[in-house]
Amino acid sequence: MDSEDRDHFKTIALAQAEQPDGSQKKQNEANYSSDQFQAYCLRRAQMMFGCYRKDEAQNPEIYCAAISATLALYSKSVVDFVTDPRSGIPSEKEWLPNVAEVRTYCTRQAQREIDLAKPKMQPLKRPSMLDKLPPNLFVPNDVPNYHLMVERAKTADPDDYRYENNRHMTAGTYAGQVKSGLWVPWIWWDERFKKTVASAE
Repeated sequence: MDSEDRDHFKTIALAQAEQPDGSQKKQNEANYSSDQFQAYCLRRAQMMFGCYRKDEAQNPEIYCAAISATLALYSKSVVDFVTDPRSGIPSEKEWLPNVAEVRTYCTRQAQREIDLAKPKMQPLKRPSMLDKLPPNLFVPNDVPNYHLMVERAKTADPDDYRYENNRHMTAGTYAGQVKSGLWVPWIWWDERFKKTVASAE
């Protein structure tokens, strides 16, 4: 096969090949107009062909031209991956692949690249115990620093606190007494304690 026949075969193969869809097709339209890219695909096809026994192809020149025409439908990154002996077809297939198999490998790799390029969903942040706590600490209105809890409640979410009158205390220093006061998240009281220590230092 002379060079003119080989070029004619590549032109026919490109014209008959099914066009990819979407952004891949737009990317490859530039590839078709690039003789440099077609020559690159031919070299990659020859390299892949060199990984197999030469007697496996009936006509090595036609085979390489057909494979290069198929490779030219895809991006350079796909071509590189599929023809690389370390990652592509030669690393998976023992026998020389036909055109349909090469097309399948290329399409699979192209889809993998599309999937990898998609923005990843950020995992939902697991709320910290300190982010949102129910009012679980009762602060009687006659204890020191009770006014600090009242001040904080003025600017807090209403769900974060609640007032209660006539609470019967069942434990601690005030066991058996009836108190009025404010329910707050325990972290409020803990932060109040830390601020008091810090100011004393």
